Amino acid sequence: MKSKIKTMKKKLPVISLTLIIFCISCKKDNVQIQSNNLKETGTAAIQADGFITTWLASYGATTKWKTLQTSEKLNDLSNLAFGIFRTNNKKTDVLQTETGEFWKVSHDGTSQLATLNTQIKITADKLLIGDFDGNGKSDVFYADGIAKTWYVSFNGSGSWTVINTASEDYTKLKLGDFDGDGKADVFYANGITKTWYVSYGGKTKWRVINTASEDYTKLALGDFDGNGKTDVFYTDGATWYISDDGVKSWRKVNTAKLPLSKLGFGDFNGDGKTDVFYAKRTYWTE
Repeated sequence: MKSKIKTMKKKLPVISLTLIIFCISCKKDNVQIQSNNLKETGTAAIQADGFITTWLASYGATTKWKTLQTSEKLNDLSNLAFGIFRTNNKKTDVLQTETGEFWKVSHDGTSQLATLNTQIKITADKLLIGDFDGNGKSDVFYADGIAKTWYVSFNGSGSWTVINTASEDYTKLKLGDFDGDGKADVFYANGITKTWYVSYGGKTKWRVINTASEDYTKLALGDFDGNGKTDVFYTDGATWYISDDGVKSWRKVNTAKLPLSKLGFGDFNGDGKTDVFYAKRTYWTE
């Protein structure tokens, strides 16, 4: 069987150009994909023309893209979330929801997906991940916009527990640790007043931490310097900026022509600093 790769015509960011060219070898029903310059391999079961998804990470948001794994499934970020779901582990796992029916997890973003929960039928685009009890394992946060209630599923494997009530738009909420106590705080960016607020532990009233005019839909959170406190990440679609601890002015850290909707965040190499995740699609035909 002869196979060939057709890369997407859409121009890719400069920092990911090292991953464009692949070597292909076929064995039975599998296609093996190897990155020429990084010497990393992965297998994907191929049954028809379609997309192969490559999971990439920019460590600390400052390095070039590095391959985590490849998959035959088209896993866009709308059904992926990121957290640590194993004890004594410092590397980020990838949580995937399958049509809202069950949750799967890929440890470190490199292993095959395994079932984590079959009881809670909510898709990843409505979930946030953080450690609310400080045990070192991620919990799953859900804000009910109708009931104005915040819920947590501890370790992502149990039922929902109510932790607070709030009227703010749940789509504008994010999770981080702004006081460095090891427990998740809830972050809210008001696009009208250009003000950033935090509810510590998800239990206190809102407290102002900063003001900024940048579009709140282009903000993300992570600890990019590894000091134990959350920083605010911003991209204008071409350049990445960080506000250290969410209280300082913006500083430029990298460039990539990708919208925030294409990026995910977690610590994939276990160094205590947040990395940027990107799922790149390559089209192939028989």
